[in-house]
Amino acid sequence: MHVIELDVRIFEHPVPLEKAIAAFAALTQGEVLHMIHRKNPLPLFDILGKQGGRYRSYEDENGIWHILIARDPAVDLESLDV
Repeated sequence: MHVIELDVRIFEHPVPLEKAIAAFAALTQGEVLHMIHRKNPLPLFDILGKQGGRYRSYEDENGIWHILIARDPAVDLESLDV
C-alpha cells in the first residue's frame, strides 16, 4: 500500500478542499491519501461519499486532524497507523 501525504494546514478555505478533491481523483488502486489539516473537513466527506470514496478521520493530541482517504474498497483504513 502506498500512502500519499497531503499537508494543507497552511492553506485557507477553499484550497484544502480543492487539493483533497484533486488528490482523491488521482488515487489509484491500493493508494491512500493522508491529509493533514487544522480542521475536520466535513464538506469533504460528503463529496467523497458521492464519489465512492471512503475515509477515516481523527484528531491527535496536538489538535491536528488526520484524514485517511481511499478509493479502493479493499483498503482497511482502520488498520492504518499514520
